[in-house]
Amino acid sequence: MSREYKNVLDLRNEAYGPERRRNIAKEMLKDSTPFPNPLEYKDIDEEFRRWVEEDLDISYDGERLPTIALFSNQRFSEYMQSWASVDVKKNILLNFKTITRENNPKGGSILGQTRNIPGDKTFLMQRVERQDDAGRKYYIDYRVKQPFAIDMLYTISIVTNKYELLNEFNQKVNDKFKAIDCYIRPKGHFIPMKLTDISDESEYSIDNRQFYSQSYAVTVMAYIVPEDSFEVKEQPRLAFLGYEGDDLRTSYADIEELPCDYDEKCPYGYVPTDITIHFGKCDSSYKFKIDTDFNTKSFELKNVRSFKMYVNDTEVELNDNLKVKKNDEIKIKGLKKTNPYEDSEIKIAGYCPSETYEMEKA
Repeated sequence: MSREYKNVLDLRNEAYGPERRRNIAKEMLKDSTPFPNPLEYKDIDEEFRRWVEEDLDISYDGERLPTIALFSNQRFSEYMQSWASVDVKKNILLNFKTITRENNPKGGSILGQTRNIPGDKTFLMQRVERQDDAGRKYYIDYRVKQPFAIDMLYTISIVTNKYELLNEFNQKVNDKFKAIDCYIRPKGHFIPMKLTDISDESEYSIDNRQFYSQSYAVTVMAYIVPEDSFEVKEQPRLAFLGYEGDDLRTSYADIEELPCDYDEKCPYGYVPTDITIHFGKCDSSYKFKIDTDFNTKSFELKNVRSFKMYVNDTEVELNDNLKVKKNDEIKIKGLKKTNPYEDSEIKIAGYCPSETYEMEKA
């Protein structure tokens, strides 16, 4: 019979799917500290600017288009006073990108319509065991408050007098957002972004110079982890202290073979057998191995409201036809008593189906 072999190797330089997700987790945990890095507005602004400069890089005549970051309401003319991209007459050189952001971000949408847990509740991130100078062990708890979500609305604009640059930049942006989300990674946190709008192409004329401008609205669905969100607490190491003394467990099982009444019609019979399980005041479970085959006929309960019975770790129904083999392990669990302050007893009447004897006349 012939067998098919795969003769085309799937070689790739980048991971994707489950492999990529595992790699992301490894990247986040590499050289990690007990706490995540704090994340604030300035960190997201810096990473977004880096993303626009590097990931949306565009050049013309061998020169990269500069990026102007205007994260506040400062006037563009004031910024130009310290900008190097001007000609000898101090006129602004066209072909550049700008970044602006709304000054007052609103509550975030990364978690839907949910909001932060009320108050300043902290959550355990990691517990580390330590030892003091005296050799006593204790724990250090690293706790952090839940981050709060925020939506930061950025606008990326390209200003150029070259129509082909407009098309090239538009293609770069749409390529970055060809999936549902695009991500930035400020201080190791993966933050999703969505492209929410692209403005219509506009044509202007200033000082007899014609240029084009196009804007892209990007929503960064971020979360903020302030620097004061972290808390370190020392906890004592709990230890169980035991004392030697009497065993409080008094449960035990009796297996007793009983005589049988003579029957003229059937002088031979199975050996009647009773199993009696005794429970102490504080006991609610017991297990033992039976040394004989056994078929049940009836249950008699004393100070027992309910219980569960297991044979070889399998729960069985409590009926009059339960069959148990020699060396089976029987467990009684979840015993509930009518009076919790008194002893209890479960008596199981039955017989041994593998042994018979001839009964004698009285």
